[in-house]
Amino acid sequence: MIPETILDVGTGNGIWAYEMAIQLPSTRVIGMGLRSVSEQPGQPSNLEYIQTDIHQPWDLASDSIDLIFQRSMGPTVTTEQWNHIISESRRVLKPGGYIEWVECDVMHHRPGPIQQAFDEFVQQEWHAKGMDFYYTSTFDQRIENDFDLELLHHMTWDIPIGEWHDEIHGKQLGFINQDVQKATYRNKKSYYSSAWSMTSEDYDAAVQALLLEFEEYKSFSRFHCWLARKKNHDISSA
Repeated sequence: MIPETILDVGTGNGIWAYEMAIQLPSTRVIGMGLRSVSEQPGQPSNLEYIQTDIHQPWDLASDSIDLIFQRSMGPTVTTEQWNHIISESRRVLKPGGYIEWVECDVMHHRPGPIQQAFDEFVQQEWHAKGMDFYYTSTFDQRIENDFDLELLHHMTWDIPIGEWHDEIHGKQLGFINQDVQKATYRNKKSYYSSAWSMTSEDYDAAVQALLLEFEEYKSFSRFHCWLARKKNHDISSA
C-alpha cells in the first residue's frame, strides 16, 4: 500500500525526501529539519521542506502521517531529546502508520588499541552531554516500553572497515566505509589535536596507523534498522 504522506525527520540535505518524492509521485513527502534545504533542480510538486527545530513541538497535525523515516540522528540527540522526538513522531503518526529508524553503533567493532582510545574519548564526551553512547543497544526496549508503538522488526548489517573481507561486495563496502572514517577523522583533526595536545604530524600518524588497524583487526561498523507501527487501540479493543 502506497502511503499518502511521508515525513523525513532530520532531513539534512533533503536527498532522501527528494528521491522518495520522485519514486512516489502520488505521495506527499515532507522533509523536516534545522537546516534550510536549497532549491533542487526539477523539485517535484509533491515535495516540501519545513525548516524547524525538531526538538521543539512540531507544526504538524496529529494522526496525519502514514510513514516517518529517521536516519543517523543518534550522534546529535541527547536522551531527553530522544524522548521528545519519539513522542512527537507518535503524535503525528496515524494509527496503523509506521516509523523506520536507521542508526549505526557509535563504537567500532573489533577495534585496535588506537580506535579503542578514540571510542573511549567519545564515550566520555557523550556522557558529559547527557547522551547514551550505547543507545542502539537500548532502542528495542525504548520502543517496546511505549504503550502506543509496536516493534515489528529490528535488522542489523555489519559493514567492514577496509578491504579485509573475502568477498568482493564486502571489499567494496569496506572501501567506502573506510573512506567515511578517514573523512570523519580528517574533519575533526583540529578538535582531537587540541583535546589531546597533539601536533598535526602526530595526529596524522595516529590516523594512518588507525587505517592499518582496521585491516589487522578486521574492524567493522554495525548498522541497525527498526520498524515500528502505531497501535490502533480502538480496533484492538473492539
